[in-house]
Amino acid sequence: MSNRLWPRAVAAALLLVVAMLAGTAVAASKKAPSKATITIKSPVKYKKNKFIQDGSRYIPGNVAIKSGGKLTLKNKSDQPHTFSIVQKKDQPKNLRQIFECGAPGTICESLFTAFAPDPDGNPTKPVVDVGSPGIDQVGDELSLNPKSTTKVDVSAKKGTTLYFMCGIHAWMQGSLKVR
Repeated sequence: MSNRLWPRAVAAALLLVVAMLAGTAVAASKKAPSKATITIKSPVKYKKNKFIQDGSRYIPGNVAIKSGGKLTLKNKSDQPHTFSIVQKKDQPKNLRQIFECGAPGTICESLFTAFAPDPDGNPTKPVVDVGSPGIDQVGDELSLNPKSTTKVDVSAKKGTTLYFMCGIHAWMQGSLKVR
């Protein structure tokens, strides 16, 4: 090998090592954590005779977690919310569907009914668990009181994607990828 080619060969070898290390770091970063937290915030703004803006949301909206992991739900708002597992097709996709979500026969009505509300609308069954214990399938849901933290096991099988929404604020939606 000539002296002029030697620096190029060393540089190419170093680039190959760096690329391999970067690939390992990317692969490691795709592993799902055994613990995850979703925080709920509900800032509300309004301007008299102009608008009202409800910023209720899950942060983050899309979460990855290991099967058997622990999911923490922190409701930092002054409003009640739900964490309800639904079919992706049942998540409202436009304003009309959001505004009509509490009507008879809609997903929000069925989510609310599952909590067996008392005459004042308060849930008498704050946890609805239709399958194995923990979050694992459509129909599982939790009622989240204002300023509260709830922890729940994720018992869904590896490879499952669960879609969730708030049955009170239908625009609050997300997904839970179980790895």
